[in-house]
Amino acid sequence: MSLVRFTCYKQKLYAPHVDGAFSAEPFDGTAGLLGEFSGPTQIAAGRPINTYLDEALEIEARKLAPNVPVAVLVHGFQFDPRDDISGAVEQAQNPHQRIFHFDRALSGAPLAREKKFHTTGWPVRLGFAEDDEGAGGVAIAFGWYSNPGFFDSMLEASKDFHQLAFHFGGMTTWPFIAVLHALAKSPGLSGHPIDIFCHSLGSRVVINAVQELCDRAQSSPRLDQVLSRLGRIVLMGGSEMVRSARSAARALATLPSTSGAAFYNIVLRKDHVLDHLAEKTHVAEFPINQVIGHNGIAPDRLDNWMDLQLDSPTLQRWLERNGTPIAGGDEQGFASHWVYYTYPDNMALYRRILRERANWAIPRLRAANIPDSVSLDADGN
Repeated sequence: MSLVRFTCYKQKLYAPHVDGAFSAEPFDGTAGLLGEFSGPTQIAAGRPINTYLDEALEIEARKLAPNVPVAVLVHGFQFDPRDDISGAVEQAQNPHQRIFHFDRALSGAPLAREKKFHTTGWPVRLGFAEDDEGAGGVAIAFGWYSNPGFFDSMLEASKDFHQLAFHFGGMTTWPFIAVLHALAKSPGLSGHPIDIFCHSLGSRVVINAVQELCDRAQSSPRLDQVLSRLGRIVLMGGSEMVRSARSAARALATLPSTSGAAFYNIVLRKDHVLDHLAEKTHVAEFPINQVIGHNGIAPDRLDNWMDLQLDSPTLQRWLERNGTPIAGGDEQGFASHWVYYTYPDNMALYRRILRERANWAIPRLRAANIPDSVSLDADGN
């Protein structure tokens, strides 16, 4: 399949088995521990991560075409990639089993079941194929530990479970950068921008990584090389804070090597998980506790950042006129937090962003008057 898997537990990075099953053993050439990453000094050539990736790409990218995407997929809250994969997919905590798959029976038939259990296969909905050896692109599935549990979080860390998962998202920064670095170095992916596609708390991992890369680029050519390869970064229902995202986007815009990088921030004003849980995680920091999936980065309007509010009637009308109708704001309550990817129309929009690059470049979209703002209240909330 045109999919390469990684698993991260805190700051340790692993190669799982081909089906996503976890292996804690030392790396044996196919699966196991790839290393522990807590800073830039640990990212160097010759580590097992390079061996694992290059050998996987020998198969998965054998027929990689010039204009197809290479996209890193990063899930959000309440996943544990060490979870056993032998159980029912509806209860799976392992993202490799639940969403990083090509099973069409779990993606659309019936839609009500998929929406209820959030079993959408991201690779297939984004246009990647299981058996084409990369002819339609390559997906990199990055699973990380984001489900510390309600009672364990309170008893062991004196935090609520979303706070602790947010903390683990920060810890995951350097293992994630290690993966990006290995992708940027891989001869099999030469000439391809590296896109990123994430949901919810995955935005914490991604935004934090971009900020760290920007902060260290001038002193580390190795990390600047990673930045120069970044392409489209699609953030669905992001629970990273607005001020952090704004800082990362501004920093990225100032570097000459990052002209190809662009953020597409997908927003739902009706996302109750973000409104009632994610923003409450940062309640001590009020009034700067807003998160990007609920508020965008208003009032900023940056050349490398676009806010697309799925439950905006104005945006919905624009997308329908331009051949991409969506129904992204129909769910109510906490179920709304997963419609970003359980609705096939929404995934079709992201697929076009990743695959129809000229038509979906931010300058062209703005020239076509796409509505790219968020409907905030009078207080900016």
